[in-house]
Amino acid sequence: MKKGEYLINVNSDKEVKKMTVKTKYALAQKYVSLYMHPKFVFEDESVLKNGEAYVVVCNHMRAGDGILPRIALIEKRACSLMAKDILEKHSVLRLLVKGLDCIPIDRKAAATDWLRQCTALLKNGTSVVIFPEGTTLKTKEIEHFKSGFVFLAAAAKVKILPMAISKPYRPFKKDGPTVLVGKPQELELNGFRESEIQKECDRFEKIVTDMYLSLKNENNIKEENHEFTRLQQAE
Repeated sequence: MKKGEYLINVNSDKEVKKMTVKTKYALAQKYVSLYMHPKFVFEDESVLKNGEAYVVVCNHMRAGDGILPRIALIEKRACSLMAKDILEKHSVLRLLVKGLDCIPIDRKAAATDWLRQCTALLKNGTSVVIFPEGTTLKTKEIEHFKSGFVFLAAAAKVKILPMAISKPYRPFKKDGPTVLVGKPQELELNGFRESEIQKECDRFEKIVTDMYLSLKNENNIKEENHEFTRLQQAE
């Protein structure tokens, strides 16, 4: 055996599957690094090491950035809800997420199978990524959140982990988006009345919006400083 080579002893189909998924995650991480050039910032890095599963809520800028929260939590196991129509339109994205614990959902139907599947995953220690806007960002403002993620976190009795993506990625451009990973938050529900569910939904919408605005403001300051430097050089 040559230097640098190694043998893998596979004893079962389950181990083969694990190895395959691990390889796919490694390829996905490489793809994201080269194609989007993201930067990941953690307010609490313990979320990567503990055994807790979370409902992850994040804003959505472009179809392809749905994989970014998964890459942020690559040291943990996480799956995500992906719209069927998006996967049908993007063959590269479909190939990338195939086999990576993705749950396709029909945004136009009132199905609840996803809630049952995701509750089971969370109870087994797998985090679930949801984009509560239900669509990609069409303006510079975050769309109002839909409240399904609150029901899910309450049903599975887990915390919610907020994330924010700073801006749309530009393919192969090195000034990629920043993904800010916040601190896990306990639900503050006083019953399951519609008003209480909506109140929690609005609370997390504000948390993610504030995180997004902080990244956006930071990005604007960097661009202004870059422009000032460029003008100084021109003079």
